[in-house]
Amino acid sequence: MRKIAMYGPKIVVVTNGKEGATVFDGKDFYDMKARQITKRVDSTGAGDSFATGFLGRIIAENSKTIDENLIRNALEWGMANSNSVIQYIGAQKGLLTKSEINESAKRLFD
Repeated sequence: MRKIAMYGPKIVVVTNGKEGATVFDGKDFYDMKARQITKRVDSTGAGDSFATGFLGRIIAENSKTIDENLIRNALEWGMANSNSVIQYIGAQKGLLTKSEINESAKRLFD
């Protein structure tokens, strides 16, 4: 992750399936364990849905500053979106809207 960050990205994210994900912001690492509260039917699209949830939270903040709280919240959104998608067959069914993803993240992580 450090080597990838040397090429310029401000945030590097690596997912590890049902184990969770790690983020490196160029200075610190942030780990979050996955919290699956539903039955996994198909993992197709799990990584893509995580990425859209994570990035969606970063974009929704509309801030030039990305701090630890935002990174952790983005991890929660990514995992919430992914957790929803794995309940269905295919990569698109189960994708959450902004309000749905926020509520799902609260249920998973509060």
